[in-house]
This record gives sequence, structure tokens and C-alpha cells, in this order.
Amino acid sequence: MGKKIGIVICNYNKKQFVLSCIQSVLDSSRKDFDVYVVDNASTDGSADAVKAAYGDRVILIQNEQNLGGSGGFNTGLRAARQTGYPYYMCVDNDIVMDEHNIENLLCFLEEHHEVGIVGSKICRMQHPERLQELGARLDFEKCTHVPYYKDHLDNEDIPEVQDCDYVPACSLMVRDEVIDKIGLLPEENFIYWDDMEWCYKAKLAGYRVAAYRQAKVLHDMGTNSGDTYFSTYYFWRNRIRFFARYTPQDQREAAIGTLLENVFQTMYGCYYKGKTNQISIMMHALDDAIHHLTGKAAEGKILPKDAIEDRVAGLFETYHNVVVEFNGDYKLLQDIVKKIQKAETEVSLRIVSDDAEEVQRQYPEYPVIKRDQVSIETVEDLSVLWLAMCEHVSKVEDHSLKKVYIDPYSNLLENERDLQHFAGYQYNKDLFVRMWKVLL
Repeated sequence: MGKKIGIVICNYNKKQFVLSCIQSVLDSSRKDFDVYVVDNASTDGSADAVKAAYGDRVILIQNEQNLGGSGGFNTGLRAARQTGYPYYMCVDNDIVMDEHNIENLLCFLEEHHEVGIVGSKICRMQHPERLQELGARLDFEKCTHVPYYKDHLDNEDIPEVQDCDYVPACSLMVRDEVIDKIGLLPEENFIYWDDMEWCYKAKLAGYRVAAYRQAKVLHDMGTNSGDTYFSTYYFWRNRIRFFARYTPQDQREAAIGTLLENVFQTMYGCYYKGKTNQISIMMHALDDAIHHLTGKAAEGKILPKDAIEDRVAGLFETYHNVVVEFNGDYKLLQDIVKKIQKAETEVSLRIVSDDAEEVQRQYPEYPVIKRDQVSIETVEDLSVLWLAMCEHVSKVEDHSLKKVYIDPYSNLLENERDLQHFAGYQYNKDLFVRMWKVLL
């Protein structure tokens, strides 16, 4: 009997990461697989390092140019499908697998024949006790993706199986018959939203897509940031293209308006922060989506990140006694906690929440107070920073400046200048949407 799984690892200029990834795959409890390492024309010696470390234990394929995540995975999948495995895996170079990850994914598919694609539980490399996600859903009303259990503690509250719209290609297993029906990953994306579109196409073809808690990997999210707006361009261009393509016809006009509002919302905050390069990137992404320019970005469209002051981190250098008013966004809360932990001086943190018991389970190291037991009026110490989480600072009706409001985009409502800037938000947003809606 032949081997059951063809595992494809895609790599670009992450030599040390891909070596660790390969080793974790080879150390798996299940052994009936072949490993295909696709190197996307790396310049850091990755291919030579893989040859030296693993020789014929892996099948190394060297692309002559960087074909992106989708092109890299497809190169490996095409090669692997010539052998004819019943199952395939896509694996990012910056993950490390639990030894039972492959075995558990395979057993899950063999026991659930209606599932076409299954993904791992993904935990953060730097904070392995917290989830990156357990799959995600696609929100066609807000034109975005919503990860399940993002930044939640990895505990028994996490469900065993999470049905979803997509699972990230950093660790997923797919049936060969699914690829027969829907094809390979969409290479026009180059990177980002390719796995989302692929999984969604599997669902449209009648398969379940699920994430399985017993299959676990650690993912090094920090390695994706870099010093350019590479991620920003592809994420936005492909997001716009996805919803323009897959939103039902009777909802498409509303979806286009939502996408433009989201683009403007990001750019408006960037303008205030002085992130001019990011604004240019956003406009390139929008313009290319409108003109159906796909694949790798043209020369000059990926710009360096703007060097700006981190106002949020600066708060925790000024205030050493902080109360965070929690609004249910665990991703934002975790971002705040990480900045507090990085502060040069010790910062005392308390969290206020309607669901104090659940937040206390998620953050046992900090005191959590029920909202009806404390308010800013009861805090007499003027050295306390009351930081109120919100959806977006432009929607805040409280202009008293007693609290500092923060949203997921690191916008702050802290002073009169902030109030004046965001006071013009609605008018300028409506103007932007009207101008661009006809084109999109």
C-alpha cells in the first residue's frame, strides 16, 4: 500500500524556520507521508540548507522565481499529485507541529467523510497558551473574516470541532477528490485570501470545512510583519476581489459600499498618524482590484513601513495604573496587554467587564471587576488611565475626555486634537464612498 499523504511546505527566505518546520513534520507520530519542500527562489541559502540537513528525506523543488504562497503550494501539489495520494497537506514554513498533528487530521478526515478540508488548531509561537484561531467564518455583511477564538486561552472551553468557512493553509489537510472538483489554490492572489477562497469553493462544492482542536501547531506570526507593507497590499487587494466576486448579486452594491468604508476607515486613521506610505499602498490595492490586476504586485507598489510614534505604547510609559474597559474584543485586549508587558516600567492593570468571570478565566493574572461595581466616577486617583475599548473612535459619543478611547486600529480619542480630526470622519467617508463606488 502506498503512502497516504503528500505534504507540501512552501518556503521563501526563512531558512531557520523551514528547517524547524521540516524537523517537526519528520518527528510526527504518523509516518506514511512524503514531504515536498517548495523553495520560492530564496536568496538566504534555504534550498542548500534543506539539502544539507535532509537530503533525500524530503523532495526539494526549487522555483526559478517567487510564485507567492499560492503558486508555491500549487507547484508542490502538482508534483505530489503525480504520485497520487488520497490526502494532501499545505504547511507554512513558520509553523512547528505537535507530534500528533498529522495523525489527528488524517483520522478526522477518515472518520468524517463529508468534510473536505480540515485545519489544525493554531496557537501563537511566542504565546503558545493562546490561540491564533480555530478556523474562521466569512462575514459577507461586513466584508471581512472573523477568526474563531482568536487570542483565547487554549483550554477545555475550546470546542473539539469548529465548523467554519475556511482554515489557514499554514496547516490544513485536503482530500484529493476535493482538488479534483475545485482545482488548486487561486494563483492570481499570489498570497493572502488564497486559502480563504479555496476553502470557500470547497464549501460551495458541498463539502464541510472544519478545524479540529486535537490537531495543533505553533505559528510564528511575528515573522510576517517585515519592514514593508507587503502584507497590507495583498490582504486588501485580494479581500476586495473576493467579496466583489462571491457576494450574491442582490447584496453586491451594499458589499461594495462596505468595502470602501473599510478602506477609508483605515486610511483616515493612517493620515492622522502620518502613515503616508500605508495610504499609498491602500490606494494601489484598491486601484488594482478595480482594474483586475492580480498576481505579484508591480514594481514600486510595495513601500517601506512608515516610521511613526506608537502613541498606545506611550500611554503606558506615562501612566502606571491602568483600567481597561473591555468590550468583548479579545484581540484588542491582547494587543493592549502585550504593550503593557513591554513597557519599561511596571504597569498595574485592572480589567472591567460585564462578563467578569469569563475574562478572569482568560486573564487569570490580572484582577477583573464587574462593570456595575466600578465606574470612572468612583476612581478618584488622577494618575489612573481609564482606557475604554471601542469599535472605532469615530463612533464614540462621549467627548468629555475623562476616558481615553482605543479601537482595534490603534486610534486614540485622548485630546481635543483627536476629537477635531475624527469629527470630520462621517462627511469625508461619505464623499470617498460616493467617488469610488461607481468605479468598483
